[in-house]
Amino acid sequence: MYISASIYSNKEEPLDAVVRELDEYNLDFFHIDCRDNLDVFEDVAAIRSISATSIDMHIITAQPSKYFQKIREHKIEQVCFQLENIEEDIIFPPDLAGSVGLAILPTTPFVEIHKYRDQINYVLVMTTRPGESGGVFKKENFEYIRRIRQYFPQLQIQVDGGVNHEVSFVLRLLGVHGIVSGSYLLNHVNMGAAMLQLKSRNVPSQFKVADFMIPFEELPVLCFEEMSLKKLLLKTEEYKLGCTFITQGEQLYGISTNADIRRGMIEDFEHFHEIDKSHFVNQNPLKIFETNTINEMLLTVKKVSFPVLLLPVVDELNKLKGAVIFNNLIKSE
Repeated sequence: MYISASIYSNKEEPLDAVVRELDEYNLDFFHIDCRDNLDVFEDVAAIRSISATSIDMHIITAQPSKYFQKIREHKIEQVCFQLENIEEDIIFPPDLAGSVGLAILPTTPFVEIHKYRDQINYVLVMTTRPGESGGVFKKENFEYIRRIRQYFPQLQIQVDGGVNHEVSFVLRLLGVHGIVSGSYLLNHVNMGAAMLQLKSRNVPSQFKVADFMIPFEELPVLCFEEMSLKKLLLKTEEYKLGCTFITQGEQLYGISTNADIRRGMIEDFEHFHEIDKSHFVNQNPLKIFETNTINEMLLTVKKVSFPVLLLPVVDELNKLKGAVIFNNLIKSE
């Protein structure tokens, strides 16, 4: 996951000093906010004169087209426009920038992105008010971000607003591609330490698993009584998660992964059609409770000697409530 530093979050140091310090930590992007002011490109030119780090712009304007020529002239690597402010009927030119996106507020229905989905590369989710530095990230935003990723899998996601090391860890679990860090990074006592914390896998956090898990309704689930090998294979293939969750009544019976199916088939391949279907299911999977914190989840994972790719989430009665999938976190590493 890349990090884009919001350079205007530090109002005490000169721009050139902020740029030079950030460059010492191999930053991915400089994030520049623009509230309908073409003079901002003077800062872009100043940054270009002392740094080779890529520029990431967020422009709030009713008329994005009036910025197109400046964006081309300065060879901006990444630029997005605030969806709610656009008043003109716009088509983004394919040669505008390396990556073009839309910024959106969580109060806006994410289906509004659909109109532009073939013109853009990414979505910037503004989880605090644009221009607000030091805002607090609300856990409800995890659901909004997860739904955007679900409905627009071809688009990358960037998040700006209240992102600290706790939030960053969950965003990686959700498959977010990049974050914008403002006051957390630029006003930290040790900027280098803050960069490391934003990418850390050992995160002290009190977010609950229920705040960010994939809910039951979106999981591949089969009732054990109705399960057959064919249904198991079809369900696993349909959801592309490499597994299916098996229930008995309302309780979790187990998990069947691609590896579990393979082991079950190898166990008695000569009598393939007589294999007991329970042999395709891991009936004692590692699991966590929906009320567990991230800290407790990580401690659970660290206690076992095998790699953990997914965790079913249950309540106190062992009823399946959701799951945490680690695929996105592994990819981000």
